[in-house]
Amino acid sequence: MLLGNKLDNWNGIVSLFIACVEFVLLLNILFFAERNKVNLLAAVLVLILMNYQLLEFIICYADAGLPFTAYIAFVNISFLPPLGLLIVLRFWNYNSRYWLLLFVPALFFTVYYYLSVDQFYVGKCTPFYASYNYPLGFLYGLFYYIPVLATVVLLSVKVKMNNGNKKLLSGVLLGGYILTSIPVAASFVFAWLGKPGLQLVIESVMCKSAVVLAFCYLYFSLQNKKEKVI
Repeated sequence: MLLGNKLDNWNGIVSLFIACVEFVLLLNILFFAERNKVNLLAAVLVLILMNYQLLEFIICYADAGLPFTAYIAFVNISFLPPLGLLIVLRFWNYNSRYWLLLFVPALFFTVYYYLSVDQFYVGKCTPFYASYNYPLGFLYGLFYYIPVLATVVLLSVKVKMNNGNKKLLSGVLLGGYILTSIPVAASFVFAWLGKPGLQLVIESVMCKSAVVLAFCYLYFSLQNKKEKVI
């Protein structure tokens, strides 16, 4: 009977499929892309995306929507925006040890959410998304999307200034970020129309649309050839 119930449970199945796709993309980056620092950071970003999808599958399929499991999922995705911005900064040779300060908000939420982990819970699971409830939602969203916006602005500026291979690769990443951000824009539109429901699942939906960004990072890594450092 238990096996039959599991076979009838399709919650999280899309997350599992995307995790498998991102695993293949990650292997391609690791085995076929040049081993320079920027490409290795790109591999870490795809790894984080894959880990989140696996966690969401576990949460929804195995009914493991425990507060700590949801917390670990949020810790994963909290490091995505500053990491993406760091990749673009390093790609354009803006090298500074102070860029590590970009990760301070993610570290803050990692610690704060650990101390208030009992406030995490999974509201709903479907085959396509999961909804979460967590404290400081507005503040978290603010610090989450500012690095994403900064990345889009920086890429937009660089695409206009450069005509070489860097322009092409910046354009690929810019397209990936714009497509990935469509659910965020849609959530604001729905909220403006008085239908804020999409905001409850925005993290889950956006991370699924980020499979497009993962493909963009694969192309980016395969074409980003510099002096090998590793």
